[in-house]
Amino acid sequence: YSGRPLQVAHGRHRIFGGHFNRRLVILGEVLGEFDVPLDIRAAWLDHDRALRPLIESRNESEVEATPNPSSD
Repeated sequence: YSGRPLQVAHGRHRIFGGHFNRRLVILGEVLGEFDVPLDIRAAWLDHDRALRPLIESRNESEVEATPNPSSD
């Protein structure tokens, strides 16, 4: 990736925990639909989860929950 730093690119958008988690769920579903091997799915989702602090807006009233990759 050679674009703007993630905090800058996403900073003006109000991306909260629920938004971030929903994207993870959708990504996991798409990876499953395309039969991406479970180890690659897990690594991809883990990588995205690690980026959460750079992307997610902070809202103390929102409860964070991180979905795990599907084991289809």
